[in-house]
Amino acid sequence: ASVLTNGLLALAIAIRQSEDIKGILIGTKVYKRLLYADDIILTLTDPVKSIPALIDSVNKFSKISGYNWSITKNKKLCFWVSDKLARWKRLPISFLGRVNLVKMIILPQLIYPVSMLFLFIDSKDLAGINKAISEFIWAGRKPKIKTEVLQLPRALGGWALPNIENYVLSLHARIISMWSTQKHANSVAQLVPVKRML
Repeated sequence: ASVLTNGLLALAIAIRQSEDIKGILIGTKVYKRLLYADDIILTLTDPVKSIPALIDSVNKFSKISGYNWSITKNKKLCFWVSDKLARWKRLPISFLGRVNLVKMIILPQLIYPVSMLFLFIDSKDLAGINKAISEFIWAGRKPKIKTEVLQLPRALGGWALPNIENYVLSLHARIISMWSTQKHANSVAQLVPVKRML
């Protein structure tokens, strides 16, 4: 795993240093990628210029390192979640195990880009994520308990299934609170352009 991580770190540095790959400008800093274990989350703008430059960089990296990549596997966040849960749906996992998988694997991988980028998940994508979670929890069968009930704390008769929308809203509130109490509170002004880019 460490060899793979070091290899991806070299690719991440190449992406950062490329002038043709355009990232998101927040204040005076440009953000192009986030690293999460063996994944790279890209935050690019100017796709007409950035994507060909990115593909060129990755292809060069692949030739040197021996790592292969498939452009068809690189998907928007909500599609990635849906695809992963669809693959797991038929696995012989208990109901509680499925709830715990959402808590321990899906939720952290959604929360990371949201917390790093102040990422907005629109209602359509949120509905898609919730539908994928529901289908996974019930293994493709018709739900027997409403999602809202599953999301209640155990003390109130629920299963403490994460409410993705509430997590996203609480992260946004935390970030805004931090920004508003810092010396550079004018960074909040960057919210509008960042939202438009995403």
